Amino acid sequence: METSLRGKYAIVGIGETEYSRGSGRSTRAMGAEAIRRAMDDAGLNSQEVD
Repeated sequence: METSLRGKYAIVGIGETEYSRGSGRSTRAMGAEAIRRAMDDAGLNSQEVD
């Protein structure tokens, strides 16, 4: 398995949820929010993500 990124590229975005306890939200819902925010940060829509 090749692990080098040489000659390749990656688009990176950062997304997170608020830091709180007892929000009543599932980890799945919070993960989906973080992913949406990362996609927004990277300027991508769902059709552009592999």
